[in-house]
Amino acid sequence: MARILVLNEQQDRILLNEHVQPIHFEDEHSSLQILERLAWAIKEAYSSDEMSHREHYAIGT
Repeated sequence: MARILVLNEQQDRILLNEHVQPIHFEDEHSSLQILERLAWAIKEAYSSDEMSHREHYAIGT
């Protein structure tokens, strides 16, 4: 079985961990749902990384 896994850059936070099967892409509605969850996870990973970088520089290390 295939899996979609989205981690932040530091790989310390899992933002999406989902098993997928070909049937999930057989109709438009299911395909769009998976793409929507993937987009949310990618945006959250990006935000998480940006926040981490800001905190890193604010601390001065």
